[in-house]
Amino acid sequence: MVLLICQLVEGIFNPAIRFTDDEWRRIVDLDVSYQSEAVEGKVLRHLASIPKLVQQIKKLPTERHLVIMQAQSHLAAIYSLLKKTRNQLLRCEADEERPSDLAASMIHAAVMRAYGFCLAGALIMHRMIGCLDDNDAASAVESAVLVDESLQLAEKANSYIPFASAHMHFVLAAAYMNAITDG
Repeated sequence: MVLLICQLVEGIFNPAIRFTDDEWRRIVDLDVSYQSEAVEGKVLRHLASIPKLVQQIKKLPTERHLVIMQAQSHLAAIYSLLKKTRNQLLRCEADEERPSDLAASMIHAAVMRAYGFCLAGALIMHRMIGCLDDNDAASAVESAVLVDESLQLAEKANSYIPFASAHMHFVLAAAYMNAITDG
């Protein structure tokens, strides 16, 4: 599981790795297919459906290169921490002969889900900020799609979720941009 997630992330941030859209979709499907109802699985599948997302991220302007470097540094630190946690959990499970107690495995699974969800959140924020680029002709269309998708999600919402509501200022900015470019 850790290896698949790291491959997925490295495929996005490592310029030496070049995934096609189909390869990226296949990795996402392998990684989350067993959890089809998990929120992060749905988010990753949605991101995998965006054409050429991996290539778009790699073609960021040079002034954003620092952000990529920081992301790589943070991801390396997270991976190191996860590896250390995993090793501690494996030791704990090996020392304790408790076949009915899966607490350590459950903690590890929760950590991995949180890691995947954080990555998905970072990709979503990147996508939203890209929708607000007034130098890109396609961003007006993308902002309209973002607003439309957000309105569709809002209609279906039956509870307040802080993560979901945190992006509303981006949606409002995209709606404003869409309104002024309709001209």
